[in-house]
Amino acid sequence: MKYAFKEHEKNFAEWCRQGYNLPLPDAQKPKARDFLKNIDDPNFVPPLYRHQAEAVKRIIYSYEV
Repeated sequence: MKYAFKEHEKNFAEWCRQGYNLPLPDAQKPKARDFLKNIDDPNFVPPLYRHQAEAVKRIIYSYEV
């Protein structure tokens, strides 16, 4: 059986590596990028587990928010 999400996984990983490029107005892009980078910071309060931070990124990546 073919894994249907493999291409989406690859695109998501590339999006993360490229610095979270979002199709937002110029005024909002830096704020969104800073937010996404901050949730990976070990000093982020409250601390997030790795899967929680990844879930937030996936929601933003798939335009759910």
